Amino acid sequence: MENLRVIFIGSSHFFRSISDMVFPRLIDCTIPFLLDSADSYSFLRGNPTIENTVLLPVPGQFTSNNHIQPIHMPGLRYFFGSEIAACALVPGSPVSTIGIGWGPNPPTGYSRGLSAAASSTAEIYGLTTVIPSWDPALLSAITQHTPRIQFLKMWAPRCSGLTLEKDVFLAAMDTTLRSLTRLTNLIVTDNTLLDRIADALESEFDRVRRWGDICPTLKRVCLSGKPTAWIRRKGLWLPANCITDHSESDECLRWFIKKVVLSPELPSDYRDLGKHFAGAAGMRVLTKAARKGEALPTFHVLRRESGRTVISFPSNP
Repeated sequence: MENLRVIFIGSSHFFRSISDMVFPRLIDCTIPFLLDSADSYSFLRGNPTIENTVLLPVPGQFTSNNHIQPIHMPGLRYFFGSEIAACALVPGSPVSTIGIGWGPNPPTGYSRGLSAAASSTAEIYGLTTVIPSWDPALLSAITQHTPRIQFLKMWAPRCSGLTLEKDVFLAAMDTTLRSLTRLTNLIVTDNTLLDRIADALESEFDRVRRWGDICPTLKRVCLSGKPTAWIRRKGLWLPANCITDHSESDECLRWFIKKVVLSPELPSDYRDLGKHFAGAAGMRVLTKAARKGEALPTFHVLRRESGRTVISFPSNP
């Protein structure tokens, strides 16, 4: 056991049986965070070599009024766990990447957990928040306590769909982004299932472009899942899968090419990028139809051996 470097234990019962053991080379651990006993605290204090930890919530534990026992973790770089656990482990530790989960109606809002994050001896680079609802108060706490983050993920696993609550939250991001002057990667996600990728892209495009104008450092945005992640290339926003061989790549390319053709108000560089994906000949056909006010003809995306793409039009029967 002396050479053990990684531990993953999901069972609270089994964890209790090894909680007093010391593993001198342990770096990475995933364990239950038990608030009704000293087992978790004992294990963490006895293994100060830990650099990455995920502390699993234990169902049925009442956490809001538990006394927080500080634990000094001199090597801790990555932390993921509840707000209570963050308050115990992060202050005074060199954590640079942190994930915090909140239950419904957090009694102290979000400030206590994010204040703990700000008390790390290292600058926080990445922040993941797991939240019960789309509460704009979270955004205020983030700008107050962790304004220099470069990566931000906000995940509401119990929510789905574009509700009024989520729309208000997304609108509040406009103000938040003005304060996150180093942010490069933003993810806002929930349990929404995508029906059509093109519909998601259409609904997100204007918002993503606006956020990019507000936050010049922003390079990647994801609002509804991996197939519709957005990236900024030379000042232009496009679906990330336009430049990959992902299974949804063709659908993303078709949407982007159509959007460019049908949106003459976009900067001309978008048209140049559309021509890059569609080919000059294909772009001329689509542009001609758009100028006549006709429906764009159906087209397919073809990939050359070089990896470049062009579009082709099915022959009339």
